[in-house]
Parts: sequence; structure tokens; C-alpha cells
Amino acid sequence: MDNKMYFKRKIYDKLVEWKKNSDGKTALLIEGARRIGKSTIVELFAKNEYENYLIIDFNIAPNEIKDLFINERSDIDLILQKLQSFYGKVLPVRKSLIIFDEVQFCPEARSMIKYLVADGRYDYLETGSLISIKKNVENILIPSEERKINMYPLDFEEFLWTLNDNATIPFLRDCYINKKKVDIAHKRIMKDFRTYILVGGMPQAIAEYINTKSFDRVDEIKRNILSLYHDDINKHEHVIFDLDDGSELRYMDTRKFGKMYLIKKEDINKIGPLVKLGLEPWDDNLTSEYLLDKYKKKKLPIKSVLLDQNIIVGIGNIYADEILFLSKINPLKKCNLITKEEAENIIKYTKKVLEAAIEKGGTTIRTYSSVDGVHGLFQNELFVHGKDKNNCPICNTKIEKIKVGGRGTYYCPKCQTLQ
Repeated sequence: MDNKMYFKRKIYDKLVEWKKNSDGKTALLIEGARRIGKSTIVELFAKNEYENYLIIDFNIAPNEIKDLFINERSDIDLILQKLQSFYGKVLPVRKSLIIFDEVQFCPEARSMIKYLVADGRYDYLETGSLISIKKNVENILIPSEERKINMYPLDFEEFLWTLNDNATIPFLRDCYINKKKVDIAHKRIMKDFRTYILVGGMPQAIAEYINTKSFDRVDEIKRNILSLYHDDINKHEHVIFDLDDGSELRYMDTRKFGKMYLIKKEDINKIGPLVKLGLEPWDDNLTSEYLLDKYKKKKLPIKSVLLDQNIIVGIGNIYADEILFLSKINPLKKCNLITKEEAENIIKYTKKVLEAAIEKGGTTIRTYSSVDGVHGLFQNELFVHGKDKNNCPICNTKIEKIKVGGRGTYYCPKCQTLQ
């Protein structure tokens, strides 16, 4: 008997929409933190929307299942036959769903999505936890057939749904739109909201509250979940500095891109990576002549070269897109073809973009915050990066997203023509 408590979630309608629009031509990856209900909602979706389904939980799947995606990659028929045999499932063609749960534990299965989707017999859903899924992709090709959707804990409206309250949010929305007073309902709604603040949006905590009404039990569950999160984070903490005031400075590198050097103070500009660094954006030696000399023997796209810290330091992926947009330079233009005027514009707008970003405290797209816990605000000032669903603020042409040197790149095809 299934004793799981299923909650109504907004993401469910998005899953239904994906199934309808995709028609088997794409897979869907649901990303989100642990314990927010990813596995539960996909299983409910599978039960309701398909004749049959199969769940592979790669967190507990035996090696013989994982090995299918490593050693039998060339034989999709064999993979599908063995999966159905192992899990005791008969999957009707085009009426069944295969779920790769916790897919971060088997990146080889994720890389097979391209071929499984092309095979066309079944639909495919993947779930993955945020920290681990970003780490375990270093040696695989992310399939272009994979679409992504983010999932979060229950919001206030979803919390009210768990209490069988479907009326409050539409009522509040109507009051807001038509400028009506909430009146006598205000006290009851605020009580529910305070309860939501105490319980939170984690499904396990909400289920406990519904069953016991005990905030102590709820708090215990939330602390256990936080402990899991801390364990996840601690896995990626590679160096911890104990400071004189008793605090700690922790170096966390999920994808292991960073390097750390132990160097004597007097040798800091003689040894290690600092020796190779280029000029600061505000260095008087940063001139068009300097750039053209660095660019003249390079045939790489200018976007890739802007990210080269051996030429100019401090330009990251987001800022490179903004600099090129303001300079009206196509990101694919070969840097050895950059003109003197374009080089001057690159210098001009590098300073302008970085000064504005510093003033706004940086750019918080996902997880950045300062040491004071303050998020940056420059993301609100971006013209093109991350705006592929928007139109150009200058010419109203749709912003496009491409890959340049493996990095997501945003530009306006009209303002930044490739000459």
C-alpha cells in the first residue's frame, strides 16, 4: 500500500505541458535542492499521465544497472530489455515514462539521453540535486535534447493547498487588483502565513505538521534537513583557515576548477599564477595598442579572448557579454580582426561595466553573496546576458543565446552583426 503523502504542486502543470509539447522529442531534467519533493512529484506525474513507468534511483541502483550505461551504450535494445526485466515492468511503447532519479550519481546515464530520446519509444524525466549535478558533468557531453526546469520548496499558496484552502490566494489577488480591503479575513490569513513561516516549505516538515501539529517535531525535521545540506556543502570544502578571532575562512570549490598556492609574501609577484595575469582595467598601460598587439596572432572568437585573464583581469562570462553588446561587437568575431576603434570601445566599456557592477555589489545570478551575506544587484542592470527570452533594449530584436568556447553567450544579432 502507498502511504506517501502527495501534495498539489505548481510544477505538475509544467510537467503536463512538457509531455504535450515535447511528444517524446526531449527529456526533462528537474533540478532543485534535496528534500523538496522532486522524486515524489515525478512519480505522481508518472502514475497519472502514463500507462506504466519505471524509476531508476541511481542513489541506490546496483552497479549492474549503472554498468548498462557504461558498457552497453551501443545497444539501446539490450539496455531497455534489461531495465524492464530487472524492475519487473512491461513498458508500452509511447505510453510509458522512464525516470532517472538522482541522475547526478550516474552521469553516463544522463549523457545517454540523446540516444534514448532519438530511439523514441519512451519519455524520459530526470531529477538531480543542485550541488552534485553541477559537479558530476566534467567528462560528459550534456545532451541538447535535455530541457531543464527548476523546482523549489512549497510556496505560501501551495502550503495553503495542503490545508485544503484553495480560496485565499485568489481572494487576495482580487483584493490587490481591484484595490479592495481584506477586512475580517486579514487576521485568519496572517495566522496561516505565520504558520507557514514557522513550518516552511519542505514537504516532510509540512506532512509532520499536518499529522501532529507539533512545531517541535517540525523543527527537528528541518534541522535534520539542514544537517544534510551542511554535509553536502562540506564535501566541497577543500581548505579551512582558522582565523585569530575564532572565525573560519572556508574554500569551497564544487567543480574543482580552482588552485591554491602557498607562497612567501616577497615572492607573490614572482611565483604562481599572479605572474601571468594581464592588466587591470584601469591600468594606464591598457591601451588599444596593447590590445591589438595581444590580439594580432589570435584567431579565437573575441568572446573567448575577453575571458583570458592573461590579457585583462576581472572580465567574467557575464561581463564579457555586456561589454561586447555595448561595443557592438559580435562575440564570434575573430580577435585578430578587431579594429583600433573596437579595441578602444572594449577598454571603454570594460571600465564602465565593471565600475557599475562594483557599485551594485556584483551580479547575483544564482548563489553569490558578499561576506556580509548581501546579494549583488547588477543583474538588474544587464542588457543581454540571460535575456534570450527578451528583446534587445536598443533595436527590439530578440536576444539570442549561443555557445562560444563552451560558455553560454548572449547577444543581439542586429546590433552585433558579424562583419
